[in-house]
Amino acid sequence: MATHLCLLAVQFIFAAFPVVAKIAFREMSPWALAWVRLAIASVILLVWFYSFCRDRIEPADFRKLALLSVFGVSLNQLCYLRGLSLTTAINATILIGMIPGFTFVRAIVLRKESTNALKTVGVFLGFAGVFVLAGPGAISFESQYTLGNVLLLIGAFSYSVFLVLSRNIMLRYHPMTVVTWIFTFGSITMLPFAWGELTETNILSLSAATWASVAFLTLIASILAYFLVGVALKSASATLVAVYICLQPVLVAFLAVPIHGESITWTTVISGVLIFSGVVLSAAQRPPVSAA
Repeated sequence: MATHLCLLAVQFIFAAFPVVAKIAFREMSPWALAWVRLAIASVILLVWFYSFCRDRIEPADFRKLALLSVFGVSLNQLCYLRGLSLTTAINATILIGMIPGFTFVRAIVLRKESTNALKTVGVFLGFAGVFVLAGPGAISFESQYTLGNVLLLIGAFSYSVFLVLSRNIMLRYHPMTVVTWIFTFGSITMLPFAWGELTETNILSLSAATWASVAFLTLIASILAYFLVGVALKSASATLVAVYICLQPVLVAFLAVPIHGESITWTTVISGVLIFSGVVLSAAQRPPVSAA
């Protein structure tokens, strides 16, 4: 139950991410925002690590953490934020919904997980729920969206690799230790890409609303969210963690009811049932507990 609560909390956080980020985008470009929140999070986590953490990381694991930072932070965030700005929101919803499929196939190919009919159907139902919510004719393949779509696919594939490869190291270290070092390495590798936009951003003149957005994206959408994913990966398969991502657009639709006064449609209900069924079926087989 704790694992499912962690994963559900993560999806609520990520559902709020674009809403909060839009506030910061008024004064900051996407890559500048991505690096600033990552850098601040890294400083906070490094202070925690050297002050309170008892983990002693093996030298070889630093290389693994650096690799995980590329897939789980740098490449994922750079492609997601830039891709989102170059394509439609519907395209982004559907393409991000492919993360469970990528994760499932990657885990099987690398023999990190075993498969069965229930898990396969669960992954399919999760994506079907996203597709139903977006609308069968909603995705656009027009040429002006091609680059954005490709970047989102790369970002989705990158995050799926992170989920599959990170589970073993999550089993051996405290989740916050892993988060500390993937953020630290990620802030270093992301800096060359974000540098141009950073130099155009006047950090000292940012408004209180922007800093409040940065605080949320740093403390909640970065540190807390990745920590909860790490906790979940200790007892859940990477595929199950990925299938939960399909809940994000449904949660956004439900959150719009009290916030924007919108109504729940049958499409939203059917989509939610499909995705929830996918989560249940994906959880039918427990992952191995060893860190082989």
